[in-house]
Amino acid sequence: MQKIKLIASLIACSFLLTSCTNSQLATELPLPENFLLPQKQIYSFGEATHGSAEFTLARQSIFEYLVIEHGVRAFCLEADFGEGQMINNLLYDDNWNAKNVMNMFSFWIYRHEEMENLMQWLRDYNDAAAENEQVRFYGFDCQQWDKSKWILQSYLESVSPELLLMLQAEPLSKISDKSIPSQETETFALAIQAMDKLILSLEENKQQYCANLEEREHDIAMQAAKSMRECLRMQLVAPDAERLFEKNLTEEEAERILAQTLAAGNMRDAFMAEHVAWICEHEEKYYGNESIFITGHNGHITKENDFPEDVCLGELLLESYGDEYYAIGSDFVGGWFKAVELGGRGRLKVFKLEDGPMAERFAATDKTMLFLLSDDLSNENYFKNTQSMHRIGAMFSKEMAAMPDTYFSEVIPGEWYDAVLVFRNIHAFH
Repeated sequence: MQKIKLIASLIACSFLLTSCTNSQLATELPLPENFLLPQKQIYSFGEATHGSAEFTLARQSIFEYLVIEHGVRAFCLEADFGEGQMINNLLYDDNWNAKNVMNMFSFWIYRHEEMENLMQWLRDYNDAAAENEQVRFYGFDCQQWDKSKWILQSYLESVSPELLLMLQAEPLSKISDKSIPSQETETFALAIQAMDKLILSLEENKQQYCANLEEREHDIAMQAAKSMRECLRMQLVAPDAERLFEKNLTEEEAERILAQTLAAGNMRDAFMAEHVAWICEHEEKYYGNESIFITGHNGHITKENDFPEDVCLGELLLESYGDEYYAIGSDFVGGWFKAVELGGRGRLKVFKLEDGPMAERFAATDKTMLFLLSDDLSNENYFKNTQSMHRIGAMFSKEMAAMPDTYFSEVIPGEWYDAVLVFRNIHAFH
């Protein structure tokens, strides 16, 4: 059973690329009256599923609160770094079109109407704000290659024909998001060596390159290059996690894939922590802002995890920033969500879960959402004792729906989060 829970924990934080309801489209989500946050350097919000509308609506509401109450101007999403920079550029484009932004997202978990409304809110805010009050969009993940390459290539076209040729020659020319699944390990190893040389040259020639362009542009290009290298490094340990659910898989093979999955997850979260640290420094250096907002899956932003060997982003940020890292988790009673069906050849499907353990918290209230603070004495029992919290990622199945151990984590909330936002019902995004 422990192995089943570890597998579920790992795939909860995995993405699976695919293109693809049951409620009316909502455009805003009023936060509970007791939603008050202290001043911190990094605020985070985690989603209990990747496929429910309420969590995107909550992202928007929380960020709007942070903009107004705490002067936060950086919205940071569990999306690729280069992707984030391209989307940020669109926020300032005269030919703004929110649907074009949706096409920029690589993962299905962001290609929906609620996210489109969030992006439109960011644009509308910037249109009305003074230049020094405008918000910026960042991605802090590194699973993709193409968009970070575009950011780097655009910079090199202006500063270094030699490095541009290196980027466009083999082995780097053989790498793309489309080609990565079929590339040989040797190609990745050679590409990593090439990226090491390119990054070193960027560092050594920074002063020369910045003579004609802003230092900020150099810093972004450098981070894009590092994101590309991180993407390559993860390919060297990338497992086929979906094989863990094959009926005839041997125990030895399952153990091997499980170890690879764990190593890949830890590497990814470590890289994400480095990106978040870079965003903090970048925001303070160029915009004078001391706080940022990051958002992704609960399994990434939590301060603790199911298994000691599974080290997540939140744990690393807690180690680096201490009390300046503030984690808000999420949970729900029951409802609908979208996920890629395991064994369904990439098909996106709506799943439903019946009411769970949190139902009793709503028994005496007509509220649709509760905000539980760890320092509120009335919540002491909840935060100091073991609770079952939903943890559903990009992949799911009807078989998993019949096994609560695959979608619940047994946690002591006070060790995992500073606060928890709980929904009575959730609905699949549109």
